[in-house]
Formats: sequence, structure tokens, C-alpha cells
Amino acid sequence: MREMMLRLRGGHAMHVRDSGASDAVGLPILFIHGLGASGQDWEYQWPAFAGAHRLISPDLRGHGNSRARRPWGIAAQAQDMLALLDELSIERCIVVGHSMGGAIAQSLALTAPQRIERLVISNSLPSFRLNTAHRFRQAMMRVAVVAAVGVRPLASMISERLFPHPHQGDLRQRMTTRYGALPRWVYLQSLRALASWSVVTRLSELTMPVLLVGAEHDYFPPADTERFAAALPNCRLHWMAGSRHATPVDAAPEFNALVRQFIADSGA
Repeated sequence: MREMMLRLRGGHAMHVRDSGASDAVGLPILFIHGLGASGQDWEYQWPAFAGAHRLISPDLRGHGNSRARRPWGIAAQAQDMLALLDELSIERCIVVGHSMGGAIAQSLALTAPQRIERLVISNSLPSFRLNTAHRFRQAMMRVAVVAAVGVRPLASMISERLFPHPHQGDLRQRMTTRYGALPRWVYLQSLRALASWSVVTRLSELTMPVLLVGAEHDYFPPADTERFAAALPNCRLHWMAGSRHATPVDAAPEFNALVRQFIADSGA
């Protein structure tokens, strides 16, 4: 997996991991990470798909080693992904998005559906607007913690919730370290971007095959995920028992097998 820094349209500097598998028989896979993470967080997926596919794993704006200089929204980050595909001469691919990355993946698929063969969305929704009391409280709690003491204490709190079991100590430490390194302003800007984003009224346009992965103990109610699945024309919903909001990590073997089968069903 080689790493490089690309300057995309508009001058945005993006750090990208690219397996560059020229002998891959399947379509390239673009992995889009969630808020506070980086492209490195897909390390549990790389071994499962290496060789058969070219793997592309960027750091989103302000995350990991990518740079960010101005406010942005989810649609702008979808444009970043499209520019990345152009830069790497990838005409068609499979997209796997987690959480905020799932939002960006949906926007990308709506912007350039001809570029997306199949879409995998994990632990995500078609809207993150603060239109319920629960969502508003959760967002305000995060803003208050980050504003008062920074991202790392919040990262520690969230990692305890996502990886509560004794054998997950390494995962808790890894998430706290990586998530905690995110600049405060990048975290707050990302929250603002999510809070103003919704594609609920456009889900019928996502006609490509979609694998929607829900987690038994995710942040949001199962009914939200079920409504999401029902609104997609060509969706396969799979519930991951015991998983929380980091399914590609806390249930990596099962997640990888599920995605491999989903891809194999199309021969992509």
C-alpha cells in the first residue's frame, strides 16, 4: 500500500493510500472513513480485498495527513472523491463508506452514479440533521466537550463506548490516539457539515445495488436504518449482531465476508 499526497481541483491537498494493484481482476474499491478517523482505519479491510481489487483509502479534509483550509460541506467532500477518481484515472468503482463516509458516499453516488458499480454503507443514515431531541443532545454534548477540553477527551469517551469489552483494549487505545489527534476546528466543522446534510428526498435515485450494514448497538434507533433501507430501490440490509458504531473494525471478519459476497454476486 503506497502513500502519496495529491493536489486535487481547487488546491485541496489529500493524503491517499493506493494499493495500485495493476493485476487486480475486480473493480477498484474506494473506502471512505468516518468523522475523526483516517484512511488508516480501513487496515482491517485491506488484507481481505488486496490482490483482487485496487484499494483506494483517502484521508478526508483535515483528517489524518490531509489538509483543509476553508469551510466545507458533505457535497464538497463528495466532489473531492470524484476529483480523486479522476486523478487516479478510475472510471468505475465500488464505494464503501462508514458513518460520515457513508454520507459522502451517498452524495458521490448521487453526483456521479455512472461511476459507482455498487455501494456499501455501514453505520450511516441519509440525514444527520438535528431534527430530533436525541440527535440534538448528542451533538451539543460533543460540541461542549470539544470546545471546553479538546478532541482527545471526547475520543477517550467515545472509544470506551465503541469498544467496551476487556479484549478490545488495543482498539480503544488506537482510536483514542488517532481520533484525539484531530484538530478541534476540523472536528467542529465536520459536525456542522453533517448537521446541515440530508439526501432523504433523493434516495430513489440511488438505483445501483446497495449493501446497508446496520449494527445492533449503534447510536441511532434500528427503525432509522430500516426506513433508510426501505427507501432504497435496490438495497440489501444486514444487521451485525453485537456490533456498535465501528462495525468495519469491531466485526471486521464478518463485515469483510459480507462485502466480499456482495461484490461476488455482481462479478465486479
